[in-house]
Amino acid sequence: MNQRGFTLIEVMVVVAIVAVLSAIAVPGYQNYIRKAALIDVLRTVTAFKTGVELCSFDNPSFAGCNSGSGTIPADSPRRYIKSVKAENGVVTVQGNSSLAALTVSTTPVRNPLNGITVWTTDCNSEEDALKKICLDVIK
Repeated sequence: MNQRGFTLIEVMVVVAIVAVLSAIAVPGYQNYIRKAALIDVLRTVTAFKTGVELCSFDNPSFAGCNSGSGTIPADSPRRYIKSVKAENGVVTVQGNSSLAALTVSTTPVRNPLNGITVWTTDCNSEEDALKKICLDVIK
């Protein structure tokens, strides 16, 4: 008698292989998505920092260097960003739920001797791993 099909053992082996591959692939994919989201945050922060630095030529103390004024972009939410604003030169970005409520704050500090602006970055998140990745990506 010729039987066609798979045995129960063969099906169970295939299910086990799929489960192991999924367990390996899903965390890697999630990290990939987070890095892509952080690149979006980096692009946004860079545009705001450029605007703030241009504003600082007129206002060395960064007073009045706010979102939507002069060369600083207005707040415009994006796919991974809930809100972004510049207030007196400090750029603050709030990530949406896919970034675990990440908040990135960049603060300009002008050297009075040579006029060069240096930025300090602070990343706050519910997840420590995301904070570390954020500080690596956004410097």
